[in-house]
Amino acid sequence: GKLNYFLSKKDKTEILLLGDSRIEYGIIPDSLGENVFNLAHHGKLLDFQSCVLEILHSKNKLPKKIILAVDPYQFLASTEYPNFNSSFTLRQYYDSQSLVRKYITDIEDQYIGLKWSSYLYRYNSSIPTLLINVYKTKKGISIKNNGFDYIEKNENDSIRVNFAVKEKTARISNYSNEITTSKIKILETILIECSKNKVDLVLIIPP
Repeated sequence: GKLNYFLSKKDKTEILLLGDSRIEYGIIPDSLGENVFNLAHHGKLLDFQSCVLEILHSKNKLPKKIILAVDPYQFLASTEYPNFNSSFTLRQYYDSQSLVRKYITDIEDQYIGLKWSSYLYRYNSSIPTLLINVYKTKKGISIKNNGFDYIEKNENDSIRVNFAVKEKTARISNYSNEITTSKIKILETILIECSKNKVDLVLIIPP
C-alpha cells in the first residue's frame, strides 16, 4: 500500500501530508513545492496518524515538515463510534511498534492473547489481496502523483456533495459536548514526537 511505497522511496521528503480522505483527495502535493508527498488515508483518525509517525521515526523516514489534518469532532465522545479505532489496519507492526500494540490492545477482546499468538493474524486478509498489494508496492503501480488521489468529475457531483453535507449534519447529533481525553492524549503524543525530532508540525482543519 501507500505506506510501504513511501518507506521504500529513496529520495528525501521535505513535506508530508497526513489525514483522511479530504486530504488524500483535496491537496495536490506539487502545489506545495518539490519533495512533497501525500500520505493521507481514507477514513483514518489521529490514532492511525500517530502510529504512522512512530513507524516513520523507526525507519528514519521523518520529513522536515508535516501537515496534519485535525477534525474537531474526533475529540468529542460519540454514541455512534464510542471506541472507534483506525490503527488496526497497521496490525502487521504489532510486534515492532509500541503505539500500534497499545491502540490495538485497547480495543481487542478477551481473546487477544490467542489471536496474536498466530503470526498470520497480523496479515489477516485474502491471499489474492496480499499478493496484489505486494506486486503494486514493488512496481509502484498504485502510487502516482506523489500520493495524491483524485475523483473524476461527473454529472452527479452536486448531488453527492448535498448528500454528504446532509449526512454530516445528521451525524453531528451523535456527538456530545464531552471531550474525550484519550484522543487529546493522542494529539499530545504527536506534538511531542514532532518536537523531539525537530519536525515542523502544521495543524489544519479540512473543509
